[in-house]
Amino acid sequence: MSIINNGRHNAVRFTFANGYEVSAIWGAGSYSSSRDAEYNIGDIFNPKFTPSEDVEIAVFAPDGGFCTETFFPGNEDPVRGYIPVDELVDLLVRVRDYRKEASV
Repeated sequence: MSIINNGRHNAVRFTFANGYEVSAIWGAGSYSSSRDAEYNIGDIFNPKFTPSEDVEIAVFAPDGGFCTETFFPGNEDPVRGYIPVDELVDLLVRVRDYRKEASV
């Protein structure tokens, strides 16, 4: 697994050995409880860390396409908001262990 933070946002991206990835973002403009955080366009290259109790997530298949609905049946949006941190941890384990042939 690798974790990448591009340094421009309150965001992380987890990449697993099976090729799947989970992106989690929070702060200004995201679907999280911190979405109304103060944001200045000049902060994009010098972001301020914004604490949040939940995050907006997206799950990506090895081919780079969205597959969030695989892990949240009935969710037709490529992202899912307001995911509590505890649920994010559970999601990371499910995505890490996911095999396409198996059901979630």
